[in-house]
Amino acid sequence: MAEVELKLELDPAQAETLGGRLAELLGPSAAKPLVSTYYDTSDRRLRAAGLSLRIRRSGNRYLQTIKADAGGNAGLFDRAEWEVEIGGTEPDPRAIADTPLDHLAVPAWSLMPLFSSEVERALWQIEEGDARIELAFDRGCVLALGVVEPFCELELELKEGEPATLFAWLDRLGDVGGMRLGVRSKADRGYALVEQGAGAASKAGPVLLGITDTAGEAFATIVRACLRHFRLNEPLILAAADAEAVHQARVALRRLRSALSLFRPLLSDPESEKMRAELKWLAALLGEARNLDVLIGHIDIVELKPRLDAARADVYDRVCVGLNSPRSRGLILDIARWAEAGDWRGTTDFDKAGLRNLPVIRFAGQLLDRRRRKFRKAGRDIAGLDPAERHDLRIAAKKLRYAAEFFAGLYEDKRAKKRRRRFLAALDRIQTSLGELNDAETGRDIIADLARQDPDPLIAQRLEALAAERFDPDAGKGISAAEAAFDDFARVKRFWC
Repeated sequence: MAEVELKLELDPAQAETLGGRLAELLGPSAAKPLVSTYYDTSDRRLRAAGLSLRIRRSGNRYLQTIKADAGGNAGLFDRAEWEVEIGGTEPDPRAIADTPLDHLAVPAWSLMPLFSSEVERALWQIEEGDARIELAFDRGCVLALGVVEPFCELELELKEGEPATLFAWLDRLGDVGGMRLGVRSKADRGYALVEQGAGAASKAGPVLLGITDTAGEAFATIVRACLRHFRLNEPLILAAADAEAVHQARVALRRLRSALSLFRPLLSDPESEKMRAELKWLAALLGEARNLDVLIGHIDIVELKPRLDAARADVYDRVCVGLNSPRSRGLILDIARWAEAGDWRGTTDFDKAGLRNLPVIRFAGQLLDRRRRKFRKAGRDIAGLDPAERHDLRIAAKKLRYAAEFFAGLYEDKRAKKRRRRFLAALDRIQTSLGELNDAETGRDIIADLARQDPDPLIAQRLEALAAERFDPDAGKGISAAEAAFDDFARVKRFWC
């Protein structure tokens, strides 16, 4: 059967606060221990197929559960699940029959324990009108290769009713314990420890669209994927001021903002405008840190290192304050709620409703054609563009690239894949060349600000000279590279036809 659940994460130090709030709303619930062991083959065949297998011990009972990932959703999970009680701690071949593991031809003897989780779970059953919800409050840890990762999370599983009911419970809980949207299952946590240890930035994963999806369904799937990408990187920013995590979180926000722009014709509610404004704020917060990280990567002057390090520490302090604020945490939760149950889903506007229900394969083809024509027209005379216009062209290239990546899974035949690789590679070259010109502009401005603020006249003079010598935005070589990349792109064929 399928399960639909909303997952929330919070700081383990805030567990008692949330536990008290739950008891106040729902009454007491005795916590019971759950110990789970997760299995896979030595070459991670289950993981590669989007599956997980665990054996959970609760008292004297052992439950074997196989879950199929629905594509890395954020917060709201909709996954197929096969669960059966077995007689012991090892995978039972009889419980694998007629599951995706059976189709993978993975014999039980080839499965080995990889990691485990130890959880104290408090459970409540909620019935309201036509809705039935199971609320689980978990406190525990994941253990792998001698590494222990503590966690605290809240899961609201929808047994019957509409997904909007799950989000309604967030309003009742309030901002207790600094809750954030959850994107990782316990299996995700364990595999992360096994495969890379604690703390590695995550790139955007594939967006799994169905060929029979509507444009509205595709939009919600894309939003979930972008939120997941952001949330996977946010903890690493907060814990380690990781430059690559900041970069990936910014990419996630750019992709999300691009999705709002690309699907704008089918969005009609005021909430979408609010989301755009708030996402712009959050992107700007991370953008300052990213720009400084790029600048530091270009400077190797020893005397300037203390100034740059101090500036970076100050910027990252502001980033952490912003990410920890109710404004940022609430924004991500609001976007998740809006994607699943926002007014845009029920608009009575005839044109927008028609677009929302249009088969995504038709919507994608029309959108990609339109964006490609617009970009090719805008880039005909790169040398004649001023810096602001080149920046706009770079943004247009990104939106076209993100659209191509969002819809890539709809075009999976051999010819389409080959053309898609060429299409994205050509766009990447244009983005790189235009990005280098933009970095020069940004680097010059940052160094000029540092020079104005530095109390040492000699250092200020050195910074001014560096801005003039090393970050000259009027670089003919860079413009020539962008023009050559654009000419290459103009010859690349579409992959969506």
